[in-house]
Amino acid sequence: MKKVQQSLMYLPAVLFMVIIFCFSAQPAEESSAESSRIVNLVLQGVESLRGFEFSSEEFAIYAEKIHTPIRKLAHMTEYALLAWTILIPTLYLKRERWWKKKEKTEQMLWKFLDKKVIIKICFGSIFITMLYASTDEFHQLFVEGRSGKVMDVLIDTFGAMLGSFAFLLLWRIFLAIKGKFKKLKIS
Repeated sequence: MKKVQQSLMYLPAVLFMVIIFCFSAQPAEESSAESSRIVNLVLQGVESLRGFEFSSEEFAIYAEKIHTPIRKLAHMTEYALLAWTILIPTLYLKRERWWKKKEKTEQMLWKFLDKKVIIKICFGSIFITMLYASTDEFHQLFVEGRSGKVMDVLIDTFGAMLGSFAFLLLWRIFLAIKGKFKKLKIS
């Protein structure tokens, strides 16, 4: 039963992979149309911030210029989140195994693992995400109008790296803030 519960912790990662697979299964025209809707929303947001509208020519020019960067940012974000859905349960499960072996104290809550173990888990998460990105690009070879590109695997992997390092940074900030509050309570 314990193994089933541990496996279920990775369910968000599997669901995220299914979502990515479904997006990748869309023919090129459909995928591009979805991206164009997002580009239009971004440009409409810029217009509202500026306080006036672009001319139709300006709108078309800007839409063409930002279409690819927005698609690539979306890919990076997808894979950053996928890395998180792998990283967080792995850290938690590693903590649980370690917790059973050591004497429990309040201060050990999340400072249990040394930096080398955390970095290994991060790189493992990035590696798994890169492998999935590779299979996703291979899958796109069989979708109408789509192609598999090594550059997209690199972009997706970079997104996973940014996501993992952002998680580590947020974690360090959380531990620092938590440590400051504990010192205030003790004093």
